[in-house]
Amino acid sequence: MIHRLITFEADNEARTLPPVLFWSVVSLLLFLYFELPNQVWFLSLLGGYLIKIWVPPLLLFLFVFIMKFKSGKPLFEVNLLNASLFFYCLFGLLAMLWNESSLYLAVKYYLIMVAPVWCYYAVYECFRDNRDIVRMLHILLLCTILASLYTGYLGWLDVHSPESILREIRTSQGNIVGIGGVAYYAEKGTIEYSRGFSVYEHGKYCAFLSFFIFFNALYYFKSEKRWRYPYLTISVFFLYQIIHSLARVGIVSFLAGYVVLLFSLYRYREADRRKLLFFSLGSGVVFLAIVVSNFIVVRRFLQLLNVLDIGVLNQYLDTYGVYSFSSAQFEDPHIQSSTESIKTSLAQPWLGQGFSFAEYALREHNRYLFILVSAGVLTLVPYAVFFIGQAAQAISRVNFFFPAKTGEINYGYFFAACTIMYLVKMLNQAGETFYYWIVFALSSAWIRNNRLKNGIEAKSGT
Repeated sequence: MIHRLITFEADNEARTLPPVLFWSVVSLLLFLYFELPNQVWFLSLLGGYLIKIWVPPLLLFLFVFIMKFKSGKPLFEVNLLNASLFFYCLFGLLAMLWNESSLYLAVKYYLIMVAPVWCYYAVYECFRDNRDIVRMLHILLLCTILASLYTGYLGWLDVHSPESILREIRTSQGNIVGIGGVAYYAEKGTIEYSRGFSVYEHGKYCAFLSFFIFFNALYYFKSEKRWRYPYLTISVFFLYQIIHSLARVGIVSFLAGYVVLLFSLYRYREADRRKLLFFSLGSGVVFLAIVVSNFIVVRRFLQLLNVLDIGVLNQYLDTYGVYSFSSAQFEDPHIQSSTESIKTSLAQPWLGQGFSFAEYALREHNRYLFILVSAGVLTLVPYAVFFIGQAAQAISRVNFFFPAKTGEINYGYFFAACTIMYLVKMLNQAGETFYYWIVFALSSAWIRNNRLKNGIEAKSGT
């Protein structure tokens, strides 16, 4: 059964994973995608034992790597994206060894840095049939609904029975994790509070929901009429949660991806343009209606304009308790950390000042600036090239494999929207995580599979 994967006899042929192996890989990816090691209910099952987040992807990577090595096939494809990952890992290692105070810390933080790369490689190599990719996407969508329902349930309890969710658990590392967005970090010695109520960081939760909305929008144009309304209903519910989160980067990243999706559909799906215009108009009306009902969202965006120190605007925001940047009562940690990160990076630009400095001293939330401060320009450049290259690849190939006249669903539109969304989201992404690496890997595998399929069909004359 596993032989079909581990032999790698036909890397240019589509092959679905055996059921047992497929569900094993999917289970591990869901474990990483939804960050189960940090969930209170999961920690409770393990008695507080905190699984090292780099262990599962390392095991999966080693399995795929060893089996491919035994097959005698090339271990890696030589291309710009893989070269970028190689230099990211190389310079990241040098930066950790150069900056950290001990070999233990250097290895510890390096494992955190490269674990998503292992996950990317394993996903890219495992999903060699687009049917598996589509199944994986559907499973992620279903689990997103479950995560949303669970979050909504906890939010309801927070209002009607707050004492029932006052649960905290001490992990094996000494951290204290609570449900309501409150956590104590032993290494930092700090207690961090989350705005609103969510089991995930708000911007990250918005990315989960945006993923679902993009998928629903794509299916809306291909589904029968009776199925359109469930898609729209769930999407409106998720859109409300995105706006209600007050996460500026979550809202902006959703809009960026959504515009890319609608533009791609409008450009390549001529038969659906009238329907698309109606859909876009309806989406805009719903979005504005939700914003008007949560006008504090507008104030949070207006708050960013206070760098101009406009008196009327300052007075307006002060009226609602939203302090301006010119007010001594207001300090934005993201603006402060980003400004400090840029200044700090000038002192040691090439290899940075270490992971621990960026994480615990500056507490930088911008992924790009975090890499710059922790590992320097030499590590940031290949990191940025990889993600920008991923987005460029997804957008440039959005309609390459599926001409407009085809009736098959083109998930290229979906991946193009997701890649742009994640590029924006990473402007405020606290800590390296796996969810966008998994989707980027599925996007690359999707493009690779279609390219090989088209090449085989061209050779056979079909």
